Amino acid sequence: MAERVAPGGVMANVKFYTPYPFFAARARGSRLTDLDENEYIDYCLCYGAMILGHANSEIVRTVTEYLQDDHSTAYGVPTELEVILSEKITELSCSADMVRFTNSGTEATLLALRLARARHGRDMIAKFEGHYHGWHDFAVISQSPKVTMAGPTRVPDPSRTRPEFRAR
Repeated sequence: MAERVAPGGVMANVKFYTPYPFFAARARGSRLTDLDENEYIDYCLCYGAMILGHANSEIVRTVTEYLQDDHSTAYGVPTELEVILSEKITELSCSADMVRFTNSGTEATLLALRLARARHGRDMIAKFEGHYHGWHDFAVISQSPKVTMAGPTRVPDPSRTRPEFRAR
């Protein structure tokens, strides 16, 4: 049914599994329940975004109170809370002097790579072969290489990846 409205029935290729993708119905803490009522331990936790687990009671309570006070989940313009959170992050981090929030991990890695390449004047990037680092041209290369296309375990060969996706 989902294939009628989305390629492969999913919003990102990384979410597709054969013979069909996993569809979550609900979650709490470290547990996910699928549409067939099977329960799983969620080791991924939204790729790290759910560090406190799904439906954490303190977060649910705080967000509910915030929204009931005529606030919104997204303004599209700067807010005081962004500044407060940014100050907290820079205070707790030994390496982050400034903060930029993004809408996705893909956007975050794209901006980080652009900044690093501009700062250092380099064209090439290093990437973990066989890993997902976002859905943009700098990172989508060699995400799921065939064993015959992957380089040696200790020294991957970038010339064996598809040239149209090489970040140069």
